[in-house]
Amino acid sequence: MAKITNILGSLFLLLILVHLIPPMIHMGKNYYDEAFNLKSKVGVINLQGEINNAGSYIKNIKSFFENDSIKAILLRIESPGGNAGSGQVIFNEILAYKKEYPKPVVTLVYDVCASNAYYIACASDHIITSPLALVGSIGSYLLVGLKLKELIEKYGVRYEVIQSGKYKMALNRFTDTTPEVNAMLQSISDDAYNQFKKDVAVRRKLSLNDADKWANGKIFTGRQAFELGLVDELGSEYNAIKKIRELALIEKDKKIDWVKAPGPSIFERFMGAEDEGVSSKSFMELFIDTVATKITCLAAPKMQ
Repeated sequence: MAKITNILGSLFLLLILVHLIPPMIHMGKNYYDEAFNLKSKVGVINLQGEINNAGSYIKNIKSFFENDSIKAILLRIESPGGNAGSGQVIFNEILAYKKEYPKPVVTLVYDVCASNAYYIACASDHIITSPLALVGSIGSYLLVGLKLKELIEKYGVRYEVIQSGKYKMALNRFTDTTPEVNAMLQSISDDAYNQFKKDVAVRRKLSLNDADKWANGKIFTGRQAFELGLVDELGSEYNAIKKIRELALIEKDKKIDWVKAPGPSIFERFMGAEDEGVSSKSFMELFIDTVATKITCLAAPKMQ
C-alpha cells in the first residue's frame, strides 16, 4: 500500500513539474534576453470591427506607454468605423501619452480603415496600408431612425407625451421632425465633421482648402489614399517591422518581442461593457442597459 502511495505521489509531482517547467524556461529565457538586451518589446493593439467603446483600448494604450520595456506600439486596424466620440477619445489618448512618454506608433492596415478608425490611425506616426485596402470615409452622420407616426395613426393608435424642453423629443420615432430639430441635428453632424476634418488636416499636414478632395465622405483604395497623403506607405507587415525598427532605433540583429494587448471578450463586445464593470451587474441588468445603450447610440454622431 505504501509503495502504491509513493508511486502516486511521484506521478503527482511529475505532473506538477511538467506544467511548471515550460513556463519557468520561458520566463528564464525572457529574463536572459532582457538582461543581455537581446530583444526589444513592441506592443500590439488590435482594433477590429465597429469601435463603439473606447474603454479597453484606452487601458492598453496607457499600459504600453507607461511600460518602459515597450519601445514602440503597433496598431493593427481592421475597422469600418463606429461612434465618433470613441474614435476621438482614443485619438486624443494616444497623442496625450505620446507627449508624456515619447514612443513611435505605427498603424498597419490590410483591408479597411475608415471613419473613426481612420481618425485613430491619424494619431500614429506612420500609416501603412495594402494598395487594395479601403481607407478614408472622412465624414459624419446622425442616424435619426424610422419615423412611425403615420403608421400608428393608420391603425388608430394614439401616442401622447408630456414634454419639457423644446428639443427633448427630437429623436422620438412617433413624432414629426420640425425644421428647428432638423437644423439642430444638422449642426451636430456638421460640428463632428469639422472636428474630424481639422484633426486629420493637422496630423496629415493637409490643407483644409483641399478638403473636398479628401474629406467629402469618399472611401479610397490604399493606393488612392497614398496619392492624397492620407497614408504614408503602401506595404505589409515587412514594412511595418522595418519602420518600427527605424523609429524606435532597434538594431537589425535584435529580435522583436511582440506583446499583444488583451482585447475585450466576446461577451464584453456584445454588451459594450467596461472590463471592471462586467461582474458588478446581473446578466439581465446588463442586457437591459445594453439595449438602452444601443438605442441611444443610434442617435450618436457616426463615423462609418
